[in-house]
Amino acid sequence: MGVRDALEIKALAAEQGLCAEADLALPANNRILVFRKPVDAPT
Repeated sequence: MGVRDALEIKALAAEQGLCAEADLALPANNRILVFRKPVDAPT
């Protein structure tokens, strides 16, 4: 069993200052969500 709601994960990432970069489909209904911290974001 895994995380099923990508929208919720994207919202949580946005709260931490991350930007969604990719949502890649994999075999067997799996996905990879890729997030990046913006270059101009404070550290």
